[in-house]
Amino acid sequence: MSLAPLDEIDRELRRAARMTLTVFVPDRSNPAAFQDWPLAAELLDWKKRGHETRLALAPALFTGLSSADKLGLRDFALQHNVGLVTAEAPAFANGAHALAMVHAEGASSCIWATRE
Repeated sequence: MSLAPLDEIDRELRRAARMTLTVFVPDRSNPAAFQDWPLAAELLDWKKRGHETRLALAPALFTGLSSADKLGLRDFALQHNVGLVTAEAPAFANGAHALAMVHAEGASSCIWATRE
């Protein structure tokens, strides 16, 4: 159970250098609202501390974006120095899907998931 996922992600990234944060963006998301994410304010700070950060967009979300939406998403990625990839969020047997994952090569991963 997680009461403050952003704090927990930050704490996990502080444990070691050169970790990677992947945030999984579901297909029902609105990229125009990314600027208002509490997470958005943290992305550049984590990058400055040496962590790779990226948004993993659900393929269905990406294919449904207009050209203007894609440009806005590109601008968000450039402004926050975050990578963009397409990937489905990992799913678990209890019906939960990953929200975010912190990992490093050769180390264990920490995953935040929800059934919502």
